[in-house]
Amino acid sequence: MMRKLEDLGFVARAWNLYEPSSGIVGNCNTIFEAVKPGQGG
Repeated sequence: MMRKLEDLGFVARAWNLYEPSSGIVGNCNTIFEAVKPGQGG
């Protein structure tokens, strides 16, 4: 998925979050971001 977004001109990033004091634990803690440079504000 990340590679396809990059092929379309997006800058794609993924983070695996782990912050027990905020309740972020476990296996479903991946955040994805895709930004297309030059689009929007």
